[in-house]
Amino acid sequence: MEWLVGLAGVWVFFQWVLPIAVLIVIAFFVYRWAQRRNEEFASGEPDDRRDV
Repeated sequence: MEWLVGLAGVWVFFQWVLPIAVLIVIAFFVYRWAQRRNEEFASGEPDDRRDV
């Protein structure tokens, strides 16, 4: 029966822990990319377009 506990632990790891960790890593890199992109736009010349 110990193998069943180990199998349940592996199942929980691959079904919950690993996907959540991957999503957190992806969100972190997207956040860093957005911060860098925002700095590029903030440092550039403001475009004075009027779309009205």
